[in-house]
Amino acid sequence: MITDLPTALEIVGFGQTAGYLAAKRGELPFPVLRLGRKYKVPVEGLLKALGLESDDQLDSMKKAPAGARTPFSRGHHPNPQQIGRTK
Repeated sequence: MITDLPTALEIVGFGQTAGYLAAKRGELPFPVLRLGRKYKVPVEGLLKALGLESDDQLDSMKKAPAGARTPFSRGHHPNPQQIGRTK
């Protein structure tokens, strides 16, 4: 599997500008492929850079219960209709 560079940068916590410069220089901690004008990242290399190379670790992430936070989950965004309500 392959993902795009902005997604990979978000996962590892790089900003887009610094990430693209690092990709151009070959300084990212994961492999980056340049296909024409686009950068692509092999997911396997990204997982290895994150220390998630074993099948056991990947399986445990897949089995996480619904709503569980994983290393890749984003912050919780409350329902806009409930903001400011009191019980």
